[in-house]
Amino acid sequence: MNNNTTIEIAKNSVPLLLVIYCLAGVFPLLKYTYLNQEPFIFTFKYVGPVILASMLYISLEVIRSQKLFIKVIYIFQILIKAFFITIMTTGYLLLVNDYLSESKEECFIGEIVEKWKNSESLLYTDYNFKVNDSSTNKQYSLNVSKNDYSQHKEGQLFKQCLKDGMLGIRFK
Repeated sequence: MNNNTTIEIAKNSVPLLLVIYCLAGVFPLLKYTYLNQEPFIFTFKYVGPVILASMLYISLEVIRSQKLFIKVIYIFQILIKAFFITIMTTGYLLLVNDYLSESKEECFIGEIVEKWKNSESLLYTDYNFKVNDSSTNKQYSLNVSKNDYSQHKEGQLFKQCLKDGMLGIRFK
């Protein structure tokens, strides 16, 4: 195999590798319970800009040589790809957050103010409570198990303890 063939194989395998990366990133998201949106906020705040800047830097030469309309299309494609890669990176950050963390726990105890389901589908449903924490008087949105969701009603007391991870993401 010559160098051009190797480069061509590498270019053609990138989309498949990205799909595998994204699919594998879903499993940690399903495995952990966490404060609603906390891992995603962390990822978009700290990792998203790095991914976007990296993708723009890699594509800079291609973008420069195009006409304005094509530049806009390329940048739009890069933004969409960076968005999905950032979302799927959240699963990997949850793994890092878990395996490099201490076992310090933080408990949320309070009255269930609201309960709802997100992402209801055949494969996965996300169950949530909004809890008015009695010790801090703050409201928290908690991602809960199906069992907790079916056993508790609005107005009842609910307690959930989460580990405080290395990245500051609380999880169970």
